[in-house]
Amino acid sequence: MSSQPQLMVVGGSLHMDVLPKGSPVILSQRSLFGRLPGAQAPDAAHWSAKRAQEDPDFPDLKRRCKGGGDKGSKGLRHFSMKVCEKVQRKGTTSYNEVADELVAEFVASEVAGLRGGTADLSYDQKNIRRRVYDALNVLMAMNVISKEKKEIRWLGLPTNSAQECQRLEQEKQRRLEAIAAKRQELYDLLLQQIAYKNLVERNKALERNRQAPAPASTIPLPFIIINTNKQTVIDCSISNDKSEYLFHFDDTFEIHDDIEVLKRMGLALGLDKGTCSPEDLERARRMVPRNLELYVRQMAQAGAEVVPVTSEVQRDSSRHSSVASLSDGQPGSSEDEDDFSDSD
Repeated sequence: MSSQPQLMVVGGSLHMDVLPKGSPVILSQRSLFGRLPGAQAPDAAHWSAKRAQEDPDFPDLKRRCKGGGDKGSKGLRHFSMKVCEKVQRKGTTSYNEVADELVAEFVASEVAGLRGGTADLSYDQKNIRRRVYDALNVLMAMNVISKEKKEIRWLGLPTNSAQECQRLEQEKQRRLEAIAAKRQELYDLLLQQIAYKNLVERNKALERNRQAPAPASTIPLPFIIINTNKQTVIDCSISNDKSEYLFHFDDTFEIHDDIEVLKRMGLALGLDKGTCSPEDLERARRMVPRNLELYVRQMAQAGAEVVPVTSEVQRDSSRHSSVASLSDGQPGSSEDEDDFSDSD
C-alpha cells in the first residue's frame, strides 16, 4: 500500500512529509494547529513573555500598547519637532547636547510618573538618541540646520523664495545704512580729535610768544555759542545752581557748538570742506592713530560730502582745553597735550 501524507510537528513548525505506514507522529503544544485536545491556545501574553525571554530589549506589550500609548506614539515627527525647537533656541549646539537634554527630560517625566524599570529606561534612552540622530539628518536634508564636524548650526525654516529674497534685500539695505551712519560718526570723531590737537598746538605756540591770558578771557571746552541780530531782545533766566539757562528771543537766532567754531577757525585743516592741502593732510594723518589714517584720506577726498558735526555728538565734558577769546582775539590757556594723545 502506498504511503499517505502525514502531519509532523517539529519545533512548532508544520511540515508535510511522506512517512512509512505505522510511523509515529509527535504533536507539540507549541504548534498553533497541532495542539492536543483540551489544551488552551497561546494568547498574546504568552508570546510577549516568550519574546521577552528571547530578547531582553523587547518592550512589554501590555505596558507599551495599553499603559504607555503616549510614549509609544513619540516617533520621528515628535523628536524632529523637539530637536528643531532646541537647535533654534540655542543657535549653535551639538548632537550630544541635544540628546542629553531630551534624555534628561524623558527621565524626569518617567521618575515623576513612577513608571518603568531600570531596563526600560535604558532602552528608551538609547531609542531617544537614535531618534535624535535621525531627526538631525532629516533637518539637515531640509537645509534647516547645517553640520560641520560636531557643531550643529541653525539656518532657519524654509520659506517662500520671493519673500526670502525681499527680506534679505531689506536686511542688506538696513545694514548698509547702519554702516554709513557709523562711518559718518567716525568721520565726526576724527574731525574733533584733529581740531582739538590743532587747538592745543596753536595755544602752546601763542603762549611761547606771549604770557598766558587771564582766566576771564578764556572759554573752556565744551561750549555753545548763540548768535542773533544786535537788535534782538533777549531775556535770560538762570537757575540757582547755574545748571539751567532759559532764553527768550524776539527774533531768529543760531546755535553753534564748539566743534563748529573750531572748524570756522580753520583748525579742521579743511577736511570738512574738501580744501585740505597735501601738507595739511600729512599733518592730520599724524594726529590720529595709524590704523585710522585711511579714513582721514577718505575725508580729504570726500570733502563736502562729509556731514557737519552736530551738537548731538556727545563729548567728554571733563576735558577742559581752552579756545581763544572771541571778544579780543587773545589766546586762551592750554592744558596738557596728553589729554588728546593717540590711543593706539
